[in-house]
Amino acid sequence: MPRITIGRVVTAFALLYSALLVFFYFLPGTGGGDGRQVALAELAGPSFYLLKPLGLHVDHDGTNRSVESALLVLGLFQALAVWGLARWRTRPWRKTVGEHVREFSHGPAVFRVAATYAALVFTVAVWVLYEASTTDGSMAGVWLFPLLGPAILPLFVFDVDFVGYMTFASPVQAWVFWRLLRGRRVAGATG
Repeated sequence: MPRITIGRVVTAFALLYSALLVFFYFLPGTGGGDGRQVALAELAGPSFYLLKPLGLHVDHDGTNRSVESALLVLGLFQALAVWGLARWRTRPWRKTVGEHVREFSHGPAVFRVAATYAALVFTVAVWVLYEASTTDGSMAGVWLFPLLGPAILPLFVFDVDFVGYMTFASPVQAWVFWRLLRGRRVAGATG
């Protein structure tokens, strides 16, 4: 059985994210909506904001295929950049996930909860994006509100629509849970 290292997990997430971008790019659009472009914009997250300097914007009649191509390319570059940054900054890259998690007093239990939470919310977010891109007037996004919990508050406080916020809030919130609740480093653990 292959060792599941932190590097392999980060690489798997980058590949999964890239595959989702390609899937939504080739997903047939609905009759007359911008669902596919909105889904790609949500998945592209922060790289979406590079559309404006390129002279592009999400087309509300869904006919501008160059916007979708730009979102795909920007999202793929973003996945590569995040993977490269994680590769550069992650010290325990070759450590197994189990070895790293056991370095902390509450590590294994908190890791299971945080990983399950992130996977659940990310799966629901992808389902919501799929529903929004294939069904006109979908209300599937309501399912994200109770799952995101405290991460949803900035949307109400700042009254701003952050494109990609819903998709990226769960991994960030799971990481914050991990950092806050993992406990102290166990004596003798290497860092």
